[in-house]
Amino acid sequence: MPAVAATEANVTGAPARSSSRSAWIARARVSSCRRAAARASGVGGSGCIGGCLLLVAVCFECGDDFVQVAGDLLWSQPFKTSNTVVNQLIKGWTVGMKMYIYSGAPFSVTDSKIATSVNSTGVLTPLADLVVGSAFNTSCNKSNAIGQSCLAKADFATYPGSGVSAPLQTDWGNIAPNSFRGPGYFDMDASLQRAFAIREKVKFTLGMQAYNVLNHANFPNPSGSLTSGAFGTITSTLGPPTSIYGTGQGASVSGRLAVLTATFTF
Repeated sequence: MPAVAATEANVTGAPARSSSRSAWIARARVSSCRRAAARASGVGGSGCIGGCLLLVAVCFECGDDFVQVAGDLLWSQPFKTSNTVVNQLIKGWTVGMKMYIYSGAPFSVTDSKIATSVNSTGVLTPLADLVVGSAFNTSCNKSNAIGQSCLAKADFATYPGSGVSAPLQTDWGNIAPNSFRGPGYFDMDASLQRAFAIREKVKFTLGMQAYNVLNHANFPNPSGSLTSGAFGTITSTLGPPTSIYGTGQGASVSGRLAVLTATFTF
């Protein structure tokens, strides 16, 4: 399998990073398993396998330790037997699959009330001061952030005039951005279809596409705002990258969805 490794300053769609926070992208591509098998065996274009791995991409961002894996698999049933009845049952099948696996995305804890307390003209919302070191790099997930907070407000400094006897924050934060971790993400979509040859150039294809086929619930990062009543809690599910209703539909289509398809080619 040919492999290409590249080093880039940033990942597509992500803000530019310094050289110490560069990203490594490793990609492995096989454009046609059938042709690859043929080349390896020294025969013509009729290879011995019908599966085809289209793309597997692995992205590792060393700055935030954020890993993304996305893969596509398309397999057409290529085998034949000497039994005519068996051939009629097994021919024409195509299986497709798409998988997304992400590690927990990083997030920051901020306090909007610090800005006006430190500078009356107001500035961008600053990062919060962490006063309990053991809370650093806390991982928030469905086991500790649903119905409860994975972070305690008492672990952070408060703003002047809050009336709370606790360390007061008079700076713009003492920890780096993205010092906390949200839940991971896993999604698998699948398709199954069969083509029926009617005539030489006429074909009818019947199939089904399933989104989030395992009906796995995914969750977004919890609120990182200290001034929010939902601080440290997860309050919704996360929608899939795609669905039968298109993209950008949000959590309303986060469960398993399936659609039957039929095409007529002539």
